[in-house]
Amino acid sequence: MQPTVRLLPSATLLSAGLSIHRRRPAKPSPLSSNPSNNSIPPASSTSIVTMEPQTQAIFVLFVLQEASNSQRHTSDQNMHNVSDHVDEDVTSDAVDMDQYRINSWEDIVTESWVVRDFCDEHNHELVVPKLARMLRSHKKMTEPDISQMNHMKEVGISMPNIFGSLASQCGGYENVNFSIKDMHNQVAKQRRQLPDDLTSAMAYLETLAARDQNLFYSVEKGREGVFRQIFWCDGRCQLDYDLFGDVLAFDATYKKNRYRMLVVIFSGVNHHNQTVVFGAAIVSNERKSTYAWLLKQLLIAMKGKTPTSVITDGHHSMAIAIQEVFPNAHHRLCAWHLMRNATSNIHKTQFTKMFTKLMLGDYEVGVFKQKWEEMVGFFGVKDREWIVDMYEKRNMWATAHIRGKFFAGFRTTSRCESLLAVLK
Repeated sequence: MQPTVRLLPSATLLSAGLSIHRRRPAKPSPLSSNPSNNSIPPASSTSIVTMEPQTQAIFVLFVLQEASNSQRHTSDQNMHNVSDHVDEDVTSDAVDMDQYRINSWEDIVTESWVVRDFCDEHNHELVVPKLARMLRSHKKMTEPDISQMNHMKEVGISMPNIFGSLASQCGGYENVNFSIKDMHNQVAKQRRQLPDDLTSAMAYLETLAARDQNLFYSVEKGREGVFRQIFWCDGRCQLDYDLFGDVLAFDATYKKNRYRMLVVIFSGVNHHNQTVVFGAAIVSNERKSTYAWLLKQLLIAMKGKTPTSVITDGHHSMAIAIQEVFPNAHHRLCAWHLMRNATSNIHKTQFTKMFTKLMLGDYEVGVFKQKWEEMVGFFGVKDREWIVDMYEKRNMWATAHIRGKFFAGFRTTSRCESLLAVLK
């Protein structure tokens, strides 16, 4: 069905200040054989109003919109609407819908449609003054507002507090011509005008390197210069690693940021049992090659010193990378992650308690084996894939099998995870 226009001069059209009608074609008289002698002149029944170019453009857009909207209605509804609003002297029993059809914008500008009335007065109530500030034409931040917002933001004041301060200066919220969302949009606009993030990050690291001659950083890029990962550590990190780097813990379970990248923290413990950071990295994935690259950069930054023990959450890619870069280091799995995995795989609280006791208990190897067989037999999970895998890796988590290895009191990577609050 071709798009048609509904003529509603009493409602929709008058809201735009226009009353439009289709120019009627000549209608033959039933008493004459010469239709042209009895035709109704279009100009005599309609007074055409000359509009300015801007008004014409608005009118054309309006009618085209009405034509598009009318596609949702059935032909019967269109017939009813048109027949209700045609001039009273139309006496034909049937209305030719083709007379009221708009096929293109040429039908509007070639006198197929004419304007009978134009009213430039508002036919609705205006917005109350206190809400006028929310109109699009009125919502804007002035340069002084933007400058003051930036200065307050630089000293750590939150957006709601900045907005409240600006409102108090204007005498109330009703006098502020913008919203908090407009402030956030302005900040985003300013950020888009800055250099890209990688360029800014590199410039920042170069600034730090000018202050700290021992600062080490490395960036890996992919095809077409796309950023993949970055590793950095300052002089203090290198000094701490030289003294306390025998045990290395690293974790990559932090929440992904807006760029869907992971933050990796390398940490250890000092002689006061305090957490120390050896380095940090941002990576785009958790592949074996990514972790191998990170550990190699750590090795370069620390002048070739390798750790005695490494503690991780047990990610498969981490284990392969550690074996490749630190082949002589003993790899221990995080006890907390093992307990969580026991719960998620066996789904029995009592099993998790017995597994934890067996993991941390100071048993002889033979006693450990006996208790393990009793436990898996009691719960009937001997053939479970996770149970088989854990027993094969018992040298990485069971106290009975790692006795004599140095871990500086580390059992979990919780020290790494506690740094999340600091990172936030």
